[in-house]
Amino acid sequence: MNGPMLDLARGAPASPVLGFFRSEETRNLIAAAVTPSEHGELVLSEGGLDVAVKVMRRGEKPGLVVYDVGASTNPIADILTIIKHGGRSLPVIAIGGTIDTAQFREFLAAGVFDYLDLGLGPRPLTDSVSRARRERTRRATDIGPARQGRLIVFCGTRGGVGTTTAAIATAWTLAHERETSTALLDLDMNSGTVAFALDIDPGRGLREGLDQPSRIDTVYIERCLVRESPRLAVLSAEEPFDSCANIDPVAAIVLLDELRQSFDCVVVDMPRVTSALTRAVLGAADDIVLVSSPTLAGLRDGLRWLEFVAAFGDRAVVRVVQGPVAAGAALDIDQLEKSLGRKIDLVIPFDAKGVATAANEGKSLPAVAPGSAVAKAFVELANLLGFPAPSASPQKKFRWPWRNRDADL
Repeated sequence: MNGPMLDLARGAPASPVLGFFRSEETRNLIAAAVTPSEHGELVLSEGGLDVAVKVMRRGEKPGLVVYDVGASTNPIADILTIIKHGGRSLPVIAIGGTIDTAQFREFLAAGVFDYLDLGLGPRPLTDSVSRARRERTRRATDIGPARQGRLIVFCGTRGGVGTTTAAIATAWTLAHERETSTALLDLDMNSGTVAFALDIDPGRGLREGLDQPSRIDTVYIERCLVRESPRLAVLSAEEPFDSCANIDPVAAIVLLDELRQSFDCVVVDMPRVTSALTRAVLGAADDIVLVSSPTLAGLRDGLRWLEFVAAFGDRAVVRVVQGPVAAGAALDIDQLEKSLGRKIDLVIPFDAKGVATAANEGKSLPAVAPGSAVAKAFVELANLLGFPAPSASPQKKFRWPWRNRDADL
């Protein structure tokens, strides 16, 4: 066969085969077994789970993964994490040393398409890759492409600028005004601010899932979510202050991928820290909303955050939103834009009464002040993010009862 393999379900070049090796022997085996003209492009990377997740996150979605478990301390957990990250339809072929029947069954139960002994040579791996490709094409034809919701990350350039308020209001607007299935994830698991602001239970199980990403699936998501309304679900926690010091970035990406398969939009309220978690989430984002303060200190932090986002969130569309401040307290917007070197996409109006009412009633700002300037600002932000108003249903023509019923008036 000449030329690249085609995905028969889509009529386009097949997604690449990703191979992860830990030794030169394994690298040579994968290279010999996978033929680009028959199986699609082969992308080889040296390393274990951290490298696999990083490559899968930054590049095109793979059509197949060949993973070397030879030096892994927990190969089953590695495989489960790769499958959660790539989706349940992603075939994963594990290669390693000789194992017994019980171990082989463990790999199959974890979702591995096949397990192969390195000592068998390239031919069995070639056959397994061909079978996996055919199976994936058949499944894509039968069930169609997997769902992949938009990931919108809210970051505050400094404390007290209204980041959480903006994230909640935007998620509420998307769910209630734009009729979009939306998940709102609060990654500050010590405070549980989002759940508290909406007067709902913070839920259970988020900590356990992030500690054991292999447990994250549809059932886990439904168990942890708390519904604010049929279209808005909240995933939050309120853990003791002496816990949750660190969240594994790989586990967070697995969680986000699962949420994106269940919702049309995932809104993340990001803690204001520049950790490995922040870098990983920014790298996965489709849209990043930087909420800034129109002050000298806010300008300084805004410039630093724009540099940070450019380095780690390079695939996302970045929008700068000016947080609400009292009249006379803000710098001139033209001066701010000139210093930032870019336009400010949206200014959120100051509404002290609305904020107080929302806090007392446990609701979002647009819910307690519909039609207000601040509610209209979040409608505008929804438009900027690419969520227009749903099309109105066509209205029936009114007919006077004494006119001909068939006449068009």
